[in-house]
Amino acid sequence: MKDGGLTFAMICLTHSFTKNHQLSIIEKSITAATKDNTTMARLPQPGSDSDVWGDILNEYLSVAHASDGSLKSGISADKLVDGSTNKVFTAANETTLASLAPVATSGAYSDLTGKPATANPTLIIADDAPASWKLAAGVQLDGTDDAAALTTAINNGPVVLSPGTFTLNEPISVTATNPQLVGQGWSSVLKIADGTNDWAMIFTPGGDGVRGLFANFTIDGNSTNQTAGGGIHARGAVQSEFHFIHFLNCYDAGLWLAAFPDAAFGHHNKVTSCLFDATIASPGIGRGMLVTSNDENYVRSEFQFLGGTGSPTYAVRDMSGLNTYHASVFVGGRNDMGGIELRDGQRSKVVNCSFDGVSGTNVFVASSSAHIINDNMFTSVADQAASAGTYSGIRLEFAVTECVVTGNILETSGTAGRTHSLIREDGSGGTGINIVKHNVLRQSGSGTPSFGFTDMSGTGSLVADNAINGTIV
Repeated sequence: MKDGGLTFAMICLTHSFTKNHQLSIIEKSITAATKDNTTMARLPQPGSDSDVWGDILNEYLSVAHASDGSLKSGISADKLVDGSTNKVFTAANETTLASLAPVATSGAYSDLTGKPATANPTLIIADDAPASWKLAAGVQLDGTDDAAALTTAINNGPVVLSPGTFTLNEPISVTATNPQLVGQGWSSVLKIADGTNDWAMIFTPGGDGVRGLFANFTIDGNSTNQTAGGGIHARGAVQSEFHFIHFLNCYDAGLWLAAFPDAAFGHHNKVTSCLFDATIASPGIGRGMLVTSNDENYVRSEFQFLGGTGSPTYAVRDMSGLNTYHASVFVGGRNDMGGIELRDGQRSKVVNCSFDGVSGTNVFVASSSAHIINDNMFTSVADQAASAGTYSGIRLEFAVTECVVTGNILETSGTAGRTHSLIREDGSGGTGINIVKHNVLRQSGSGTPSFGFTDMSGTGSLVADNAINGTIV
């Protein structure tokens, strides 16, 4: 009985242990059976799956992995990475990328096919532009006749010019109301082709005029190979700005500010920091600016070595009046080219300008009135004139009245007799009632003027308090 009791107890203990172990085995079997019959492999769940974590995890991994840990064959890329957020770099992708490599590392934008439309501003690239510019997205021109492409571009939005030379066999026709043409400085050159005999650019405005910006380029008028034309014929220019433009060797004029085609006045334009220049005498007039039926303009620029083979004229010819010439510089001149002519208009101002060795008369006023000529500097007046004793610093010629000439400093040529006079007032046509005061008139070296420092023949003018060669008169 004793042995039987011990045996019974052992059986009970054994039964208890065996029961728990069997239950664990049964649970595993049920889990596996359930997965085989009704569910897919899953990851273990924290807080549950006691004692079967390893089995569940191994079963989950075995779906895609072999026993050695490598991926099973037949596992597609979209099973590995969610295609909505990531992409697998496949062999096909590698092949495609390799085919793009030559375009990505060499060539130009123009080599691409299916190019998108370029956004404004449009870059126009000259045929002889530096190589780096030809890699940019833009319109590549061939340099034979670039005017048509430039006309299309400027009338459809802002235009940027590359460095280089653009050849014009016809004018660029500007019809847009608000055009913009901006270069890279004077290395961006619009050159008129031989025998074009026209302007580099012509405005053909609508009712609102041309209200544009033109800046940072050169116009090469190529005057020796023309019989007409010039730089910009700005018909109907209104509140336009011409800035830092080099007008070079223009046949008739660099810039012509003119009326609308229907004869209405243009107005309120600005010409600033431009250079009107010539390296040779023009076969034509060869002036810098012509202003007709266009007023209330502001000019602050430089005019040098201009002139042509025709009758002597002026670097600026203003036939409108009501314009301002401020802090401009006039130097030299071919064929007795003068400085500024104010004719047939009223109320213009010439102030704070410098006239350095200008060949012809420096400021010439005719058939007009109420101009202000103040605070200017005149040196070596008529020193380079072809004929002695002909030209003066300031001349009021025909029917000139009510002008104010004050605060100027004028010096003669250093050669005796070359300067006619420093201030001259002709009496013809009723010239008179002008005010000439507080000017300084000086002799340079031995350069006595041929007709005196002042030569005043008008009626009723006030000439007083001027310092003439060291004496207040």
